[in-house]
Amino acid sequence: MNPAPHPRRTSRPAGGRPAVRRRAAIARLWALAAAATLLGSGCNSVHRRLTIDSQPRGALVMVDGERIGYTPASISYDYYATRRITLVKDGYETQSFLQPIEAPWWQIPPADFVTDNFLPHQVEDRRVIFRNLAPKVLAPTEDVLIRADDLRNRSQLEP
Repeated sequence: MNPAPHPRRTSRPAGGRPAVRRRAAIARLWALAAAATLLGSGCNSVHRRLTIDSQPRGALVMVDGERIGYTPASISYDYYATRRITLVKDGYETQSFLQPIEAPWWQIPPADFVTDNFLPHQVEDRRVIFRNLAPKVLAPTEDVLIRADDLRNRSQLEP
């Protein structure tokens, strides 16, 4: 003869009541969704900014052939590289130079993966380039006239 089952005993899966397990599963899903949103959003924790200044101020600034404004001028950039910078101002010699922008240690792989994606705060990487512009030296009028006559004479002699 089989004993009658205990009235309180029911067949439930291990792990507790179904409603509690369901709430715990929903909470885990919300936590997972929040983590995926934070990690997958591309936190952009590093802000890179290049500022170019000159003495005297007010020179036209071109970076890689693109006009960005007048000194002091700033641009944001996405990657570290060597940039061609040109400064132009009336009455001053035009300066064109290559400026290497080296990555700091925390932007070299694999550390950059952490700083770009997982830092809870934004990191600022600001670079400042300063140049003194030299006044343009004007040739004396007599020298310019001599060179002009010489050029005119050579052009008439050659067919």
